[in-house]
Amino acid sequence: MVDNINVKGDIYISIERVKENASKYKTTFINELNRVIIHGVLHLIGFNDKTKKEKQKMIQKENESLKLLDIICYKPKHF
Repeated sequence: MVDNINVKGDIYISIERVKENASKYKTTFINELNRVIIHGVLHLIGFNDKTKKEKQKMIQKENESLKLLDIICYKPKHF
């Protein structure tokens, strides 16, 4: 895990590609958009996906982050 890091950079997202990928991988647009954003942030903090091992690690981190995002943002709280 990366602690206390200041990151400066840009993430460029093709909305058309997100739509295509959502259809291709049978997921929602918002889920694919979240994955792409997380993927970009992982690159900004130093993760790569050039090799098979790096790709596996990137996907693992994406999935972990998506689970956290789901817990934080999308689960209704019962009062």
